Amino acid sequence: MPIGVPRVPFRNPGEEDAVWIDV
Repeated sequence: MPIGVPRVPFRNPGEEDAVWIDV
């Protein structure tokens, strides 16, 4: 992943852990 790309935590319904996705 390129440095400096903002990321946000995203939680799918039914999942316990948040998944980090590129925005």
